[in-house]
Formats: sequence, C-alpha cells, structure tokens
Amino acid sequence: MATVDADRSVRVATIALLDTIRQRDLMEPDAVDKVSLMIFDPESRIRKAVVNLFLSNVEATYEETLESIGGNVETVEAELGNDKETADGIPYTWLKYNALVKVLAKYDRQVEELEQSEKPEEGNKLPLKGFEFGDVESRIAMASTAIVGEMEELHVSPLTRIDLTSRTGII
Repeated sequence: MATVDADRSVRVATIALLDTIRQRDLMEPDAVDKVSLMIFDPESRIRKAVVNLFLSNVEATYEETLESIGGNVETVEAELGNDKETADGIPYTWLKYNALVKVLAKYDRQVEELEQSEKPEEGNKLPLKGFEFGDVESRIAMASTAIVGEMEELHVSPLTRIDLTSRTGII
C-alpha cells in the first residue's frame, strides 16, 4: 500500500504506520530499503513521510562506519569531536555526511537498476525524474528537499558566521 496505492493520503498513512513498526524493530531491512526508495518520489508529501525511514538507514550506515573506526559510537564521536576548525582531524558530522551520500548513492543505483530492468507490464514504475515548472529536477535534488529539514547535521544556524579575515589575514 505504501508504494503502489493510488490515493496519496493512504500512502502517507501507510508510511507513517511502517515507520512506527520500524521504530520497534519489527521491520526487515529489505522492507525498510524498499520503502526508503520512495525518497525519490515526485510527490513531496510522500518524500516527507518517508524521510524518517530513510534517515534510519543513514544512521545505521553512520554507526557502522564509526564502529569500523574503532569502538562504539559515543567513544569515536568523543575522540573526533565536532571542531571544524582543527586541522588534525575531521569532525564526526562529516562522517554523517559521508553516510548520507553512501545511502543516497546506493538507492540511486538501485533505482537505475530497477528502471533498466523494468518491463512495461510489471507496473512497479519508479519515478525517473520530477517535473517542476517545466524543468527537470534530479532524484537527488528532490530527495534533498525532504532530507534537509529533518537531518540535524544539515541545519545551519543563522548566527553562524564565517570570518575569513582571521584565517587569511585579508582585511
């Protein structure tokens, strides 16, 4: 119902139910992936509904990356810190961006493979691109509209100001 129902309201409600099921760890990873592919849906309501499922995959990829670096998530985050001005390391938020890119690329490849192997009678057509005011918009750009509002690491504080004069010596 979440992927093929003609009524968008039913799809949104089904996605919300599936997200609740996922939060209680009652959903298989393959099912989460299948629903998360709808982050590329041309309908913005569907993308907004599925963004939490999608971000759970980003979080899982991020945790796997940190665990492969050495230890649990809290230890690695504390070791890396979030100081973007140090030259001797990378802030842990950059690893979160890396996880986001990996998951987006994985799903983009999956959609490409599905579109190339799809037969007209199968009826599981995934959106190739969205249309907005006559312009063609890429899948990644459409997905990012939903992701930016929900992923905390992508929020930019209006009080954040880059002072280039202190770094370069230019006045």
